[in-house]
Amino acid sequence: VGAIGKGYALDRVAAFLDRQGYSDYRLGAGGSSWVFRGWNADDRPWEIAWGWAKDADGDFVGQAYALPGGKPIAIGVSGTVEKGQHFLWQGAPLRMSVQSAFCSASSAAEADAISTALMVGASREGEGFLTKTPDEGIHRRCLAYVDLEGRMIYNQSFNTQFLREGRAP
Repeated sequence: VGAIGKGYALDRVAAFLDRQGYSDYRLGAGGSSWVFRGWNADDRPWEIAWGWAKDADGDFVGQAYALPGGKPIAIGVSGTVEKGQHFLWQGAPLRMSVQSAFCSASSAAEADAISTALMVGASREGEGFLTKTPDEGIHRRCLAYVDLEGRMIYNQSFNTQFLREGRAP
């Protein structure tokens, strides 16, 4: 439930705003679940930053991206940077090999659930987990994770949308 609860709530609020005629907004819950519609206040694409670690000064380490202009998108991030090792298996902490996992999808519930699944799945199966996760539908799922050595591993959709087209200056 924790993997999709915030996302589900965001999806319901987004649906309400859509019915009320709003087309440009950003919704967030807890810093790791987001819904974006339309454009920001400057009529430009929304920009986000994905932080997966903190440096010696306590500042986030990560990358910034511009989202695809005007297209609805939901983002879910799961990781250990804020809460530490909080994934349990049979009552004991699950040994993680991933610092953070990222998913963009058509709904926030889906993005939250898949980012959590990617965090755990990639820790258990490594890069092969990306090939087992379907990348289909109208909105291709963009998946990426950062391992304990700081290497970013990602699927082709993430490469296209975020690394090639959406790299923020």
